[in-house]
Amino acid sequence: MKTILSFVLGVAALASCAGPSSGTAPLDMASDLPRTQDSTSDVHPAETAVPGPPFQDMFDEVLAYLLENAKCEGGNFAEDFGDACFYGQAFLVWHGVETADADMTTRGLHAAAFALGQAEKFLDNPAGFLEAGDDLVMGLLGLLETLQRYDQAVALLGADAVKEALPADKAQIADEVKGSVQGLDVLLQVMGDYVPDADTYSVYTYGNTVVTALFALLDVELARLYPTLSAAWLERAATIAETIHSQAWDDSLGGYRFSPENEKLYLYPNIIMMLLYGRMYSLGSDPTHLERALVLYEAIQPLKNVEQGSYRSPYSAVTMGAKTDDYKTLSSQLYTILAFLTLYEQTGDALYLDEVDALLSFIDSHLRQGGKILHHWMDGEIAKPEHLEYYCTGCNFQALYALKYLWGEL
Repeated sequence: MKTILSFVLGVAALASCAGPSSGTAPLDMASDLPRTQDSTSDVHPAETAVPGPPFQDMFDEVLAYLLENAKCEGGNFAEDFGDACFYGQAFLVWHGVETADADMTTRGLHAAAFALGQAEKFLDNPAGFLEAGDDLVMGLLGLLETLQRYDQAVALLGADAVKEALPADKAQIADEVKGSVQGLDVLLQVMGDYVPDADTYSVYTYGNTVVTALFALLDVELARLYPTLSAAWLERAATIAETIHSQAWDDSLGGYRFSPENEKLYLYPNIIMMLLYGRMYSLGSDPTHLERALVLYEAIQPLKNVEQGSYRSPYSAVTMGAKTDDYKTLSSQLYTILAFLTLYEQTGDALYLDEVDALLSFIDSHLRQGGKILHHWMDGEIAKPEHLEYYCTGCNFQALYALKYLWGEL
């Protein structure tokens, strides 16, 4: 099995063979491991293979399938439930500029243009934000990442080519994004800082707590991108989090409810709140935020399938027709991975890397069919074409995004 630990130890061993840099003592990370070879071996550093990152084959096959088959008209991906506005855009620009792939970067910028269009529609008609739904919020999260790599895209493609794919300059994009986040924030205040019941896909599927937390995550990521605004936006995110706590915290669960009236334990509200608290802590260092994030890790343990390394996803089990509790969706496992990576960033505890490794192994072994990672695992079987939901382009982009995020931590 491909493991994160084996990759880390492999890199450490290779670094040890190469010898310390000038003035630096060598760090023997594998000193407690049994030796399988005498130190007088004839193997030289130049002959030692550099270990590839974990799950490289899954990354390569999924990326190849998406580049060949993902349908995208006007920057709007098909076979998607809103996630591609964030993850399709963010991944393609991120990986495109890092690998100097002009076509990939351009595809990402087209997705950014679609997201920017959704923001412009919202600013023209704020009352229609519920209709925009996931495309608006997820698109804004994606644009915040695209802004970070805008200059790299210009260096790769040239200013004219970037402007052709994404018809706005960096300052205009920033103004649209900030204006949209501010507009959403005003609307959330009108709603009492907690999204009420609404006949929308996101509220019905993921719950009031999750949708509200996404508003706060927008504030946090805006604070991350613009340090001069950081204090005010972090304070705003913390205020929203406190309202969620007052509306949805359940002492008996040791975590957050899907919605105030739903007393069952769900994965989604707790991993999204874990992600929110971890991101807030990374910028503000309020110990309460980290403490709450760590508590939520314990809260979701009853949902864990230890043998599989997965976490049950009750939120859509009934809708999908699950007959048992053996139901896990790709998107929920991926958000759990992102939440655990945030905990690892803030604590350095390898426990969370072990969890990530187990989740990715589950995805690789149970949900992947060649270049496609399917929507769910249900009642002992992988998703089937006749199921209500089968494949999600956005979730597959999210899987690639999560792997790049992971590799950046190793």
